[in-house]
Amino acid sequence: MKQKKEPDMVLIKELKIRLLPDKNMTEDISNLTSIRDLKNMFIEKMSLDLQPENIRFFCLGKELQDDLFLYSYDIKDEMAIQCM
Repeated sequence: MKQKKEPDMVLIKELKIRLLPDKNMTEDISNLTSIRDLKNMFIEKMSLDLQPENIRFFCLGKELQDDLFLYSYDIKDEMAIQCM
C-alpha cells in the first residue's frame, strides 16, 4: 500500500466496529488514530480479555494493518469495521 501524506485531523463520526450482535461499538474518532490504538480502545471499551495482536480488523475488503492509520484506508463517517 502506498504511504499517504498525513492529512489534517478530521473527526470521523459514528465509526462502527462490529464483533458480535451484542458486542459493537460506535465512536466519533480522529482520522489520525492508528489501527493499533483503535484496537486497544475497542478492547478496553468492550472489556474483552484479548491482546491487540489477537484480533484483526477488516474494512472495504482489506485487513487493516496495525502500523497504519484510519486515513490510510480512506475511512469516512458512518463506515463499519469488522472485528475477527
